[in-house]
Amino acid sequence: MATTNEMHLPSSAEESGQTHRFNYLGTHRYLITLPAFKPASLFKERETVLAVLDVLREASWNHHFDVYAYSFLPDSLILIVRGKEETSDMKQFLATFRHASSERMEARLRHPLWKKKYMER
Repeated sequence: MATTNEMHLPSSAEESGQTHRFNYLGTHRYLITLPAFKPASLFKERETVLAVLDVLREASWNHHFDVYAYSFLPDSLILIVRGKEETSDMKQFLATFRHASSERMEARLRHPLWKKKYMER
């Protein structure tokens, strides 16, 4: 009987037949940082903050997310959110919120509200 001392480990999750990609669906919590398109003191204006909050309330309601906390910094928005249902889709919620809030502010700002990239944990 032959024996070997070598052990072959798959080089990636795909090679082993397993996929470990996170799908952003369900009742997970997220810490999200959304930087403004142009670094400035954008969120020092009360009207801007209220307009973005209105869109955030609507998007969170429509996509079944609880907003536990938010913080408007001069040039970014930080959110702590959690899906309320197994079908709650963070990527779709965030896409809807970013698009709608940018659309609402674009006439006044003359540029998009958000940068394309954001951070989430």
